[in-house]
Amino acid sequence: TKLIFDKSIFKEMFGFSGWSFFNNTSFILNNQGVSMLMNVFFGVTVNAARGIAIQVENAVLQFVNNFTTALNPQITKSYANGDLDSMYKLVCRGAKFSFFSMLILSLPIILEANQILSIWLTKVPEHTVIFVQLSMIMGMCDCIGTTGYTACMATGKLKRYSLTLTPLIVLEFPLSWLLFYYGASVESSYYLYILIKLLVLFVRMYLMQRMIGLNCLMYIKGVFFPIVLTTLFSIILPILIIIFMDEDILRFFILLIVSAISVIVSALFLGMTRIERNMIIQKSSNLFSKIIKR
Repeated sequence: TKLIFDKSIFKEMFGFSGWSFFNNTSFILNNQGVSMLMNVFFGVTVNAARGIAIQVENAVLQFVNNFTTALNPQITKSYANGDLDSMYKLVCRGAKFSFFSMLILSLPIILEANQILSIWLTKVPEHTVIFVQLSMIMGMCDCIGTTGYTACMATGKLKRYSLTLTPLIVLEFPLSWLLFYYGASVESSYYLYILIKLLVLFVRMYLMQRMIGLNCLMYIKGVFFPIVLTTLFSIILPILIIIFMDEDILRFFILLIVSAISVIVSALFLGMTRIERNMIIQKSSNLFSKIIKR
């Protein structure tokens, strides 16, 4: 056997790993950097609240990521085979279904954060409730873009992606410092980050059109419209429960059931196409049949 040093392959590998490291560094700067700023400007109690919110967000995202992890190889394989139409469908469906899964879990947490934290913790640190609520919203913004990121990664050309999005994401750290320096509330960094994440979604959509040819209008129609419709209709009943029932354990369990049903029904009939709806119903009935037989 003869060892061959292929300079082009090594250059591509190191370029890919280098830009990936660049992306991950920006995430660390935002996460740890903003925590440091909160500690400096508001004290360690706020950091404790932020730590709890991150724990809750990570627990919910872990469940959703299990779904997208199964899709990622299919997206990469479709791109490698040149089957772009299949890849576009996977990217759009994955974004929608990730959001719907996140919404089922996040909606009761957002609406009943105070009661959930009171049950979980002996003493709830100040700001924890609003931090958890805003973290759930941030998580919903994040999960929409996961499949789009995978599709862009499949091209192996991360330079454009990294140079466009990473500086935008990193803005949270200096802008949070400015907000805190001029007397803004501690929650302002969360509101800022949500705005940045929404902006990132639209910039990523532009990058997908440039890098993989996914039409922006197709993505808006196939992802954003269904998500907005589903969210608007699914929150009506849960909000009415919050308004007309006193806060107690009964309301929590009723809200848990109603919000899950509301999201599922809204997603099936407003967020999915007929083909997607039939596919979900068929797979659900098959799973239910297997459980019954056992």
